Amino acid sequence: MLRSLTSIAVVAAIALSADTANATEGAPEPAACNDGKFKAAITKYNYKDRGTPDFRLNQVVGSSAYFAPYSASIMSQFACIGGPCTQLYYYKIGRNRGSVWQNVDRYATRVAFCRFGDHPHFSDDLGKHIGPIVRISYRKPGQQTWTLATITVFSKSDVGKAVAWHFHSGRDWDWFTSIELSAPGDVFDIGHAVKDCQGKCPPERQPGN
Repeated sequence: MLRSLTSIAVVAAIALSADTANATEGAPEPAACNDGKFKAAITKYNYKDRGTPDFRLNQVVGSSAYFAPYSASIMSQFACIGGPCTQLYYYKIGRNRGSVWQNVDRYATRVAFCRFGDHPHFSDDLGKHIGPIVRISYRKPGQQTWTLATITVFSKSDVGKAVAWHFHSGRDWDWFTSIELSAPGDVFDIGHAVKDCQGKCPPERQPGN
């Protein structure tokens, strides 16, 4: 698995230094794929700028327009038991390898893993099925590189769980939510919401469950 994950990390160009100031990580939650509960977990913050809240529910990898296949050159870096690996996909919005929100003052993001698809057996990890990887990263004002806030590797046993992040105290930060190593048949719920305060955000309560 090391060869595979390293190649993806290089392509994504995310710095792996952790800095979680002004943010709160949501623990995985069961039954996170209920549409109403999923939306409520985002809308409770009342962030409504830039056309958000933005929901992409029941996205099936392999048919969803929000997931693109890796190129043949990247796929050639993977080694699977019994031959070539199943085609893998990544979350893609426009030209970005994920959802990128620039110069925001508040940010809430959430990704729920709702079905485990046709994941390959990587030969360099004792034949283990590797599930999709969700990364949430940020750039402080003036920074050029992304800093990793949190990373979650979903497995088959994690179906019905979600990973979330709420940034609630800052100004003009960039946020990036990516999903890598997804396979045909994976199903995701994805949501984002942002707020632009122009330096006038009121103090906010700490987010609750």
